[in-house]
Amino acid sequence: MGNNSGAFEHNRKGKDGFGPEYWYARDISEILGYPEYKAFVEELKLAVEGCKACSINPRQHFVATKRLKEIEGIKYNVSDYMLSRFACFLTVKDDETFSNMMGFGNACFTEAAEAKEPPLGKENEEKKLLQLGQTSEALKEIEDRKRLLLRPQLAACNTALSTLAGNSGIWGPGGFKEFYDEGCKGLYDGRTVADVREIKGVSAKGDVFEKVGSKELLLNLMKTKLTMRNIVSTSGFREPGADGVVEIHHNAGHYVRWANNEVRGTRPELLPVPDLSFTRLTTKYKRNEPVQLGLQTGAEEGKNE
Repeated sequence: MGNNSGAFEHNRKGKDGFGPEYWYARDISEILGYPEYKAFVEELKLAVEGCKACSINPRQHFVATKRLKEIEGIKYNVSDYMLSRFACFLTVKDDETFSNMMGFGNACFTEAAEAKEPPLGKENEEKKLLQLGQTSEALKEIEDRKRLLLRPQLAACNTALSTLAGNSGIWGPGGFKEFYDEGCKGLYDGRTVADVREIKGVSAKGDVFEKVGSKELLLNLMKTKLTMRNIVSTSGFREPGADGVVEIHHNAGHYVRWANNEVRGTRPELLPVPDLSFTRLTTKYKRNEPVQLGLQTGAEEGKNE
C-alpha cells in the first residue's frame, strides 16, 4: 500500500480510544488523487450497492454529515460522509494505489459480517413486516420495484461493457460468448451463461436476467461496473487486449462472489427465482415509481464543492 497506507491511517478519526474510528470521504478522495469530489461520490454509490448486495446495512458504514474544511486557507462548511473502515475498503477495493489491500479487506469483511444483525428467515421477516403494519404482498411489491429499477441499469451497463470489450479486441459471437461466459464463471463458480439459464428456467436464447431477483441483479451490477472500471484503468497504462479483458471480467465476477461469501451471503446460483419474469413484471407495473437505492442524502452531494 506504500505511502497511501500511511496517509490512510493518518487521516483516521476517533482513534486512541475516543469513539469509533472513521474517515471522511473528502479526505479519502484526496488521498486517491480524485480531481473532483463528485467523481468520488460515484464510487461511494457503488460501495453502497456493494453493502446492500452483501446484506449489510449501509447506514452503519456511510453517514452523511457536514463539517468545516479548510480549502486554500479558507474554512468552508461542506457536505461529507463519515466512512467506516469497511466502507473505505468497499470504496477503494479495486483502485490501483490500494492493490495490496486484500488482507486488510478480508479483516474488514469479517468484522462487518460479525457486526451485522443475524439474517432473518422468511417467516421472521414476514412477521416483522406484519408488525410494522405491512403484509407479505407489500414485501413482494418492494422486491418487484427493486427489480424494475435495477434491471434497466444492468442492461445499460452491459451495453457499455460490450462497447468497451469490443474496443479492446473482443469481436464476433464467439468472442463475446467467451467474454460473458468468463464473467459468469467468476460470479457463479464455474457456471456459464447457459448453465445459469438452465438454473433459472430460461430458454436457450432467452435473457438470463428475466428470472433474477433484486439481490442477484445487484451482484451482477457490481461485477459489470467493476469490470468496466478495471478495463478503463488498465487502458490508461496499456491496452489490455482481448485476453486481458476476458481475464478482467472473470476476476471481477470472482471478486464479487468472494465478497458475498465472506459475509455469509447466499450464493448467487442458490438465490430464489422470481415467480414473474421481468417482461411480465413490467406489464404488471406499467406506471411504476422508481425506488431510490443510492446514498440517502444525494441532494447534498453537489453543494459546497
